[in-house]
Amino acid sequence: MKKLMTAVCLLAAMSILPLSAVCAGAESLPDIEIEEYSDHEPEITIADDCVYYSEAEEEEETLSPSFSTDEDLFAGYADSVFGADSGISFFSSVAGDNLTGQNAKIYSYVKEKIKLIADGETNSSEIVIPFSEILDKDTFTEDELGISLYDEETGKFTDVSAVRTAFKEKICKYSARTVVNTLFRDVPFDFYWYDKTDGTKSASATGFRVYLSEDGTPCAAITSTSYLKLSFSVSQDYSAGKMYTLDTEKTGAALKAKANADKYAAAALSLETDYDKILYFAKTIKSLSGYNYSAAYGTNYGDPWQLIWVFDEDPDTKVVCEGFAKAFQYLCDRCSELGGFSDSFYSYMVTGTMNKEGHMWNIVHMDDGNNYLVDITNCVLTDNGIDSKLFLCGYESGDYFNGYSFAGNYGTLLYKYDNNTLESYFDTDLEVSAEPYEAGDYAYFTFTGINGEMTENIDAVFDSIPLVFDSESGRWKSSSKLLYGHTYTLTAKDESGICSNLTLSLTFDRENRKFSLQLECAHSLTETVSAKNADCTHEGYTGDTVCSYCGILLAEGETAAVLPHTAEASKENEISPSCTSEGSYDLVTSCSVCGKLISSEHVTTAPTGHTAGEAVKSDIIAPTCTEKGSYTLTTSCSV
Repeated sequence: MKKLMTAVCLLAAMSILPLSAVCAGAESLPDIEIEEYSDHEPEITIADDCVYYSEAEEEEETLSPSFSTDEDLFAGYADSVFGADSGISFFSSVAGDNLTGQNAKIYSYVKEKIKLIADGETNSSEIVIPFSEILDKDTFTEDELGISLYDEETGKFTDVSAVRTAFKEKICKYSARTVVNTLFRDVPFDFYWYDKTDGTKSASATGFRVYLSEDGTPCAAITSTSYLKLSFSVSQDYSAGKMYTLDTEKTGAALKAKANADKYAAAALSLETDYDKILYFAKTIKSLSGYNYSAAYGTNYGDPWQLIWVFDEDPDTKVVCEGFAKAFQYLCDRCSELGGFSDSFYSYMVTGTMNKEGHMWNIVHMDDGNNYLVDITNCVLTDNGIDSKLFLCGYESGDYFNGYSFAGNYGTLLYKYDNNTLESYFDTDLEVSAEPYEAGDYAYFTFTGINGEMTENIDAVFDSIPLVFDSESGRWKSSSKLLYGHTYTLTAKDESGICSNLTLSLTFDRENRKFSLQLECAHSLTETVSAKNADCTHEGYTGDTVCSYCGILLAEGETAAVLPHTAEASKENEISPSCTSEGSYDLVTSCSVCGKLISSEHVTTAPTGHTAGEAVKSDIIAPTCTEKGSYTLTTSCSV
């Protein structure tokens, strides 16, 4: 060993707080098994002024998982869904925003690397974070470390173990457990390849050069080869045969599922409201996948518990509750990145228990300023459709710390957050509404005047919500959204000054997003519609009596009998009689309205007789004085 000089090189292995994972599938949050190790020691170059150096002493701690068997977890959850208990949990896309300092730096660094793993761009799940990425500087004084580095009387530097302990306690302000749990919550999709049952390992290796500065100040500088390493176990479904090595061909296939998920997120952009979008996501997830009962009964932890199989568009691949919650969260996050949601909307996932059984679910923050529970798993497992009691519902009793009780389809369900969730979010993030979410929309109406023509001269109001005329649609529109399920009184007055009071009940069908309307009206003004006059060939109708305002049928009309024909006689085929021959004609009787032939009679007329003409004298014998004369007077018919 060289003589005592002014520097000592120290190599130290740092231990960190144990990691714990977000609850997966149908189980309460366990602590992930952590093995502290230092199998990648940094290379140490011994400077000429170093008297000695000390290699790191490994500090190892193993934490045993504290979760139940898969069989117990699934049985409890299935009972809850079908009548006994139930399980729920929840993740947040905003948890990373709460990190600060070294935690925030590690989070950003590891998040980037996790993305590369998920995209199949690297085959190693061991992430090495240089301390240069974590710390703001690499050299520390005695005041910063809280120990003496150099004894002037003896001319000796402090023991290596003291420097190691001081660095860990005074300089290292990060919590690997917090960082990893936050990553699990914020980017669940990118952990589809991860196997929590084999645990996550944390290791660190540090090298120090302890020396006296030019002004004689004792300092300890961390070497550039020092690092923190996080090693994430790989599911057998994506493993290349080693615990921390991935098969990039398999992770590439997972990317296709991610592309499908992005397709669904983009499709929601055309929908109008935040409610429409999350309802579409819930329906899509339900149509794409079912519950993986085999996974619940002890298969390897991997895809069956994640959202990849939701989006691979293979009907034979199914998931459990963690996959449903993560799938919903991913669609919300991706749609938000595309600008699809309003500024007031955000969503996240949480973990906890439902009736004491672990589970995972989502929470959404809606435009009314409240948080609501969303349990996609219940939507899949029950026949209640998306409009179940556990989708945007309100709780019956409780609070965020002791749990919320909800009225399920088979009894009361108690949802209680676990410690990891309580530590990751603000109180206001975990408080949910006691009332179910009430969506709303604009209502459109058409008013007609007494003459049946549409009028714009209407003064109308729904309680305190005025109606305004929308020139684009040519209809009346509520000036603000009406809440589904509420009852509004409409007062309308037209140009004649006649008022009508209508009670309009708008009931919302969550599944189909439709209004059903019920009207009550005083029917103060009526009119007759559909009236028709009777004639000699058709029955008539007296007409229906309807309300001039709401249009409801008040009384049906009656049938009017067919009217009798209107007879009109005329002569046809007439032959005039002569003085020696008879005449004739057809006497035809028809309806003067419809022209129908009523009767026809042939009539014969008598000869008219001769008409005497001028008499003509003939055979005239003139008279004499003694005899009379004579002539023949002949009269003939002039015709």
